[in-house]
Amino acid sequence: MKEIRNRVIEKPGHWCENRLYWYSYCLNNPLKYTDPDGEWFLTALAMLANMYISTSAANNWQFNPAKWDWGSPKTWVALVQSGISGYSIGSTLESKYRSYQLSRINGHATDAEYLQLKGVEFNSNGGLEYSNENARAYYDAVFKKTFIARKGLKAIYADARSFVSPTGNIYTHDDFLGTYIGSNGGFGAALTNPIVGTRMSEIYMGKSSFSDLLTLHVSLGHELNHVAIRYLNLPHSEAFAYFWAAESYRVNGDLYHYNLYRQVAIDNGYFNQDFFKYFKYGNFGIRYLIGNF
Repeated sequence: MKEIRNRVIEKPGHWCENRLYWYSYCLNNPLKYTDPDGEWFLTALAMLANMYISTSAANNWQFNPAKWDWGSPKTWVALVQSGISGYSIGSTLESKYRSYQLSRINGHATDAEYLQLKGVEFNSNGGLEYSNENARAYYDAVFKKTFIARKGLKAIYADARSFVSPTGNIYTHDDFLGTYIGSNGGFGAALTNPIVGTRMSEIYMGKSSFSDLLTLHVSLGHELNHVAIRYLNLPHSEAFAYFWAAESYRVNGDLYHYNLYRQVAIDNGYFNQDFFKYFKYGNFGIRYLIGNF
């Protein structure tokens, strides 16, 4: 699908101004300046503590490691077993603390900040980093939990790679960036490539789809409609996918693009299709709204 105009959101760099803010202690970026998995030191601390206590017990409660019987298998068995159990204990504590941290932050962070906590990366221009990892991170953070056809999505690519279409046409790097996707023209665009012989599909994202949150959200959500339609063995419907895009624009307050894409859906035969085949699945669990995560 093609986006008509670019938008600008508040640049992430603006969050680092010298002002009172919940996350000023970590330059207003609580994900970047902690470890990516949460408070890793909880796991390390639990492992060390468990290993120390258990191995001390195995050495008749000798608390000085220098006096442990390092030549005894009993010492090494206690060390290894307690390390494994300590890792399990620490991981559980870490997970619970991470959930607590996110629950507190969720009530105070902006949408962009919350997405950063989930691994989505922004650039200095106010857009999002163009990469396979970032595309997948956004999908995981926003769509995956409720998307009813997630088993039908094999991969999301955002690296302008060449690919072979179902008709056998090979689109090269230049085709993807230029002629086919049209990202050189300033449009947000993406496409779904069905995998022949299966019900699965791949999504290819144009670079300009990452220009801002709304463009990425609508571009990816539009393609997920195609993934769901194929996975559920429904008749191909460009109209249904465009109508989802129109509704997403409406819910997010962009009435100009709502009217534009609604008309595109109608032009593609939206009111001539068998509504029951599609609407019994609702919106395939693809959320319209950006925010309120």
